[in-house]
Amino acid sequence: MVAKHVVHSGMATEIYDLVQILQQKADEAVRYRTFAGDARAAGDDELAAWFEELAANDDAIVARAQELLRARLPV
Repeated sequence: MVAKHVVHSGMATEIYDLVQILQQKADEAVRYRTFAGDARAAGDDELAAWFEELAANDDAIVARAQELLRARLPV
């Protein structure tokens, strides 16, 4: 069995890393949607669509991170 590295929070390093990715990508998705609204308000639908695409990409990463985290946490 491989020993787990533990960060100061008492959480295994890989779980901490996964939580960090989940939080960062969720924040970025919200930010991109705000940017999309700004672009739309300025009449730039192409830029708004691109920001929405970025948000959707991060939504997919968040969903996968949630799956991976659920599989690694005790029930």
